[in-house]
This record gives sequence, structure tokens and C-alpha cells, in this order.
Amino acid sequence: MILLGISKYPMQSAKEVAKRVMEIPRLPDNIKGKGNYAYTTKEGSVGLVIYEFDSSKADEAIEQINGAYWRFYDVPGLSYELIHCSKARDAAKRFLELS
Repeated sequence: MILLGISKYPMQSAKEVAKRVMEIPRLPDNIKGKGNYAYTTKEGSVGLVIYEFDSSKADEAIEQINGAYWRFYDVPGLSYELIHCSKARDAAKRFLELS
């Protein structure tokens, strides 16, 4: 299973976000993270992490990933979302099955 973790925050919060990113403990070995990637927009900064884990342990993995993001709850202007992604072939197959 793949989750995209996307966080958005104003430039004024970038220093606090960087500090907290460095303090987050590593996720368990069953969750593979790719990133942290970052880019800036006119609204501020955006962070992106790609998480991959076995779908049979999805509930546990999502809880652990979500817990890491909760460390940022009081950073001014920060928001995040976790987006479930499927491989294009799997998504197309599911779509055809439902049609």
C-alpha cells in the first residue's frame, strides 16, 4: 500500500517544522519512507513523503504515520493530509470491475 504524506505551512513556520522533523523518531522497519521532499509555492512550503507498507498491516502503519504528523499539531498554519494511492493498473482493474 502507498500513502502520500503532504504537509503545507507558511514560510514563517519553516524553522519550527525543520526542528521538529529532526526530532521525529524513525518509523518501524515495516514502513518504508521515501523523502522528505520539499518545494515552495507563493503560499509557503510543501513537504512530501511517500510511505509504502504491506496492506495487511495498514491500520497499524497508518496509525504510526499519523502519530508522527501529530507532533506538528501546534505549528502555526501547518496542515497535512495522507492520501491513499494505488498503482495505475490496480486502480484501472478495480474501476473495470465496478463498471
